[in-house]
Amino acid sequence: MKTSKIFTIAALLALVAAGCTKEGTREIRLLRKPMTLGGAKVLVDPTAPSNATWIASETIDLNGTTCTIAGNATDGFHLDNVTPLSEAMYALYPGSNFGGNDVTVTNNSTTREVVMNRLTVRFTGDGKHETVFPMAASAAAGEGSLLFNHLTGGFRITLKNTSASPVDVATLKVVAQSGSTVAHLGNGTYSARWAVQGPTTPSGGIGIDGDVAVGYSSEMVFDLRSGSNAYATVAGNNGTLSFCVPVTISSVRYLTFVGYSTSGSEIFRIHKDLCSTGQSEVAIARNTMYTIPTININ
Repeated sequence: MKTSKIFTIAALLALVAAGCTKEGTREIRLLRKPMTLGGAKVLVDPTAPSNATWIASETIDLNGTTCTIAGNATDGFHLDNVTPLSEAMYALYPGSNFGGNDVTVTNNSTTREVVMNRLTVRFTGDGKHETVFPMAASAAAGEGSLLFNHLTGGFRITLKNTSASPVDVATLKVVAQSGSTVAHLGNGTYSARWAVQGPTTPSGGIGIDGDVAVGYSSEMVFDLRSGSNAYATVAGNNGTLSFCVPVTISSVRYLTFVGYSTSGSEIFRIHKDLCSTGQSEVAIARNTMYTIPTININ
């Protein structure tokens, strides 16, 4: 019933979109559903992530073909020079690598999946940032719009620098750990996961603090960028840096945050237990944003 309602909305929006043409050609409009408790897509304000928007020049995979996003926040976004297909449409965002994001996308009749190897969090200087959040959409043949839904949950992370000197962070590795084997998120037809994810210990010398019996872990790697800098700065004297990232496992108890400098050296390592005594693990739901307690990096 819920799915039927979604596609009814998409069909109505398609009728509106049909009036938008480029040189007489009807193009496919791009729509999205925000995350609950604040959503995120690509251009994100961490204080109000539900206001996130598409970004022109990024890509979407439509039935196995990479297509480019065009348009703007005022007039709306669409797939550039792509008309509604004469067959059922299956779309995945992101559709390919761009902007330093390293992903593997498979979109065929047997597998429809986004695998994230590492992502870029790019701060735009106005309190916002660009981040990839995998999404998927389906539509019948001839539809004029694609309504995207999130395939992941999200963490809103805040790094806090209590020292007097600023700290430049080039890469942040976040390892989410569960005490039992859990599935990665998706919606049945589509899925999204991090490349290093499964009943295994984290790689890259991260290690696990304390006596933790980990049956499942997800290793998330983010390159932080700001302007032309290959890093983002956390200002001194209790300065903070906040951003939103995708999470793909369905249950989390422990989080390990490791920050690296531009030379690749480790500058901080923080381990958190999200559960108090007797509390069960935090269940992660698709399409939902979770705020992580502030991380003091020194």
